[in-house]
Amino acid sequence: MPRAPRLAGAAVVALLFLAFLLPAEAVPFVVLHGIGDQCANRGVAKFTKLLADWSAADGYCLEIGSGTLDSWVMPLEQQADIICKKVKEMKELSGGYNIVGLSQGNLIGRAVVEYCDDAPPVKNFISLAGPHAGTASVPLCGLLCFFMDL
Repeated sequence: MPRAPRLAGAAVVALLFLAFLLPAEAVPFVVLHGIGDQCANRGVAKFTKLLADWSAADGYCLEIGSGTLDSWVMPLEQQADIICKKVKEMKELSGGYNIVGLSQGNLIGRAVVEYCDDAPPVKNFISLAGPHAGTASVPLCGLLCFFMDL
């Protein structure tokens, strides 16, 4: 399936969740991207802007480390710690915020909800294509995954 229709479909689903869950005042949100992606990539940037435009809320894509490579090799706990620190530092989120997780970004978001002490409150956690039950393997990964698992 082409990436653009999936992205548009995911944006519609997230928008519907935001529309039903938001109070009368727009709540800012953060987008946490999936593995092998980064906030600067066109798809994620467009998704974040689309949600912000449709929801009339301020939206921020929060980067994990230096982006694509770190999303593959940095331990998830460390990725969650980075995001936890970032949301604590953002004055825009001090009254509470929503998390929109994409793929692996859901695991980071879930860790923030569960373990990020003294952070602004998470109002809603919207999970899109998250591997909450884990994965058996990475399709077509081959030799690269063998070395990454060492």
